[in-house]
Amino acid sequence: MTLALLLQGCRSTPTATSRVITPIGRWSVYGDSSSANYYGVELLEDGRARSINLISHHFEQWSQRGDTLILSGRTLVDEAEQAFTDTMRILAMTRSQMVLEGSDFRWTMSRIPD
Repeated sequence: MTLALLLQGCRSTPTATSRVITPIGRWSVYGDSSSANYYGVELLEDGRARSINLISHHFEQWSQRGDTLILSGRTLVDEAEQAFTDTMRILAMTRSQMVLEGSDFRWTMSRIPD
């Protein structure tokens, strides 16, 4: 009984100051986000996604399932629109960086400050 009370006392509980890091926000994939020459994606709280400075890719939706990020939208190829869905594994995520891996790429994305 004493051991059970000690173990219960050692159990960690979430505090009001702990925050879950989410991919919600604006992310730069290529270029310097302090200039106009960068490309990326904005992930909104409601599951919508927006392209940032991309002409041929129009992101529309995103979702997260565990360490998997799913991003979908439309792409313009040879004047024809095609739907796409990219499924990527989140290898690492901090408040300032996110590393994504797909079947044939690895992106290190930087969060764009609001």
